[in-house]
Amino acid sequence: IFSKCIAALTTMLQRRTQVERGEIPAEEYAIDVVICALDLISGVCEGLGTSIESLVAQAPLRDIVLAACVDSAPGVRRSAFALLGDLSRSCPNQVMPSLQQFMDLIVAQLQPQNIISINMSVCNNASWAAGELAVRTPAQALQPFVAPLAQCMVQILDMRMVNRSLGENAAITLGRLAIVCPDDLQGGLSHMMTSWCGALRRLRDGVEKEDGFKGLVALVQKNPNAGVGALASLLEAIASWRGCRNEELARQMGGLVVGYKQHVGGDAWIKTL
Repeated sequence: IFSKCIAALTTMLQRRTQVERGEIPAEEYAIDVVICALDLISGVCEGLGTSIESLVAQAPLRDIVLAACVDSAPGVRRSAFALLGDLSRSCPNQVMPSLQQFMDLIVAQLQPQNIISINMSVCNNASWAAGELAVRTPAQALQPFVAPLAQCMVQILDMRMVNRSLGENAAITLGRLAIVCPDDLQGGLSHMMTSWCGALRRLRDGVEKEDGFKGLVALVQKNPNAGVGALASLLEAIASWRGCRNEELARQMGGLVVGYKQHVGGDAWIKTL
């Protein structure tokens, strides 16, 4: 199945090039075949987990995904970024050689003019893929991309009419960036605190919510003064948990609540609540 998908994708992307050159009619490039093959590989990736690496290592899949991420068809880009996220989880070492290219493509896709268009589902997958890739990238390798990626996520969080799923993915990805490179983000915490907490509050309990809060807690611990102006939003976000299974994170969040209560004093604390 994997081999047939690779063969189909290779053929179709070659035809796309021929169409662009005017060598064959546009109908020869079957977009639906590309989307189905990308989605099928995503399914195989999800099913096999890390075991898919032996297959990916023997195929030109990284180059195929790169080509699909710049396709003119939104459906192809949507599936390509979804596959990028799946590959980042299952076999990140196969993605890392093209880290610069993938990050540049994600940042380009997450520009405001794309977010407010019909391509929002593409942006949703690109945002999710960025987080999956970021949390598995060493800090030194990730550092050059932290600022542009964070800017994209903050812009998404600040948009009023943004898709809820996109906002939630942006909040998770921002947290994952902060987990790996907290020093690069602490300076902008006061600006993004309220909208970030608002998005985190809507997440269901789980690993992704934990990642979002791990990053938030890491930044607040480094820059606690930035949280004072958005204290109500922070407390509401922490209170949104039904039950955090990560005991260390739960302890850290409790410590923040106690610390801020002591810092602002009784009267100010009551007003905040």
